[in-house]
Amino acid sequence: MSKPLQYHLDLLLPGEYMIIKKDMSGNSSLFYNAVEEGVTSKGISWNNVHISYRENATYSVRDRTIPWLIGSGIDIGCGKEKVMEGCVGVDSNDDYGDQSDADVVCDATDLAQFESDSFDWAFSSNCLEHIGNWEKALSEWVRVVGPGGIIFLYLPWPDKCYPHSSENTPGHLWNPSPGILRVELERRGVDILAQDSEPDRWGCFVIIGRKRG
Repeated sequence: MSKPLQYHLDLLLPGEYMIIKKDMSGNSSLFYNAVEEGVTSKGISWNNVHISYRENATYSVRDRTIPWLIGSGIDIGCGKEKVMEGCVGVDSNDDYGDQSDADVVCDATDLAQFESDSFDWAFSSNCLEHIGNWEKALSEWVRVVGPGGIIFLYLPWPDKCYPHSSENTPGHLWNPSPGILRVELERRGVDILAQDSEPDRWGCFVIIGRKRG
């Protein structure tokens, strides 16, 4: 039994179960079923089926955002449901189309329609790993937040979450890590306030920073 598989078995909670699938070459794929589902304010149903595909990853971290996301904000890559009502949702709509909760349809690397220092906070969940030019995207996200504002990112853990890698998860173009994000945010004038030292039950991590000014 490999370390990633053992790791996920340790994460299982009551009511969840492991599914191990093998392809014709004998390679194993690892999933676990989780009971998370709901309906958005627009009446769109979502279901977090298993660890490698969630229609609403934001749901899993929303409670942790409450103390941080105060004032006007932007949810980048909002998908089916924004982190909170009243914020500006941005998405390319490539994945969810008319089921998206986006207020603005645009590329996450180009927020030119928003002036610098427009928001008190920027939130993004499971988005940055899908962006090839992630350096430009991160710079844009920091740009639109005003001095003293919050950057709250929720991303897949690269090393311990087996399906979350560019090789095993379609659409993941690179593997963010807490170390990389800390360096890159600080380089862009963001002081790190909080950072997970291990993945959550979904194999993801949070990093939170405040823009200097």
